[in-house]
Amino acid sequence: MEKLIALEKYPIVSISDAWQQRDNAKQLLGKGVDPSVNRKAERAARNDTAANSFEKIARKWYGHKQGEWSPEYATAILTRMDKDIFPWIGSTPLTEVTAKDIKGNNRGGKAFADNYRAGVHIRHFHGSSQF
Repeated sequence: MEKLIALEKYPIVSISDAWQQRDNAKQLLGKGVDPSVNRKAERAARNDTAANSFEKIARKWYGHKQGEWSPEYATAILTRMDKDIFPWIGSTPLTEVTAKDIKGNNRGGKAFADNYRAGVHIRHFHGSSQF
C-alpha cells in the first residue's frame, strides 16, 4: 500500500520547492525513515523549543515573583527584560542561555547586575543548572 504525504499547498510553495521537498522525502525513505513521522517529530521539537524559550520561562518566573515585589520594581524588571534581554535571547531555549548571553545584552552598571541576577534566578526557577 502506498502512503501519501501532503507537502504544501500551491501557490504557497513553488513547483521547484515542492520537487525539492519530494526529493528530500525520498532520501528519508531511502534511509528507512518515514517522512511523515520525521515531520511530526521536527514539529514537536520546534514546539518544545518554543515552550522552553528564555522569554516564556522568564515570563512565568516574573508572574511567580511579581507578588513579592513592589509594583514599581516589578514594572522595572519587566521593562528591563523587554528592552535589554528578550530582543536578543528571548527565543533561545533556556538551557542554551549562558552568562555571556545575559552579560552581553546590557547597558552597564545597575542594569547589568539586575539582568544577570534575574537570569540566574530564572534558570534556578526552571530547574536548569546555573551558569
